[in-house]
Amino acid sequence: MNFTIYKTTNGEIIQSGHCQDEDYELQQIPEGCDIIPLASAVRSQYVENASIVDKPAQPSQFHVFNYDVKQWVPDADLAGQYVKRQRNTLLYQSDWTQIPGNPLSFQKQQEWSSYRQALRDITMQPSYPFEIIWPTQPE
Repeated sequence: MNFTIYKTTNGEIIQSGHCQDEDYELQQIPEGCDIIPLASAVRSQYVENASIVDKPAQPSQFHVFNYDVKQWVPDADLAGQYVKRQRNTLLYQSDWTQIPGNPLSFQKQQEWSSYRQALRDITMQPSYPFEIIWPTQPE
């Protein structure tokens, strides 16, 4: 028999599985949860009115599903972590431009310095972290 264990407060699926019919009543159900005899996909569905419901498509990798409102909501922390990782990679890749004795002219070194400062300032953009205007890397 298939089963789904879910939180009664918001429909979040905690566990989905299969057991022998006689073992259905023996399933461990955490406090605040309930069980229904249906198969489900933990990450792509939820329970509403004892029925399995598919979540809508995730708008972006920076959205998390809010079971209370049954919608994907933007997660600024998640988006910010991603943007900072990208930024830090670009800074790391351009570290060589600021080391004494590099092959760049003084003017080119200044261009790279400005580019690197613009990368550091990304977190101050008004649309940060969801829409980033990335600075153009010097040639």
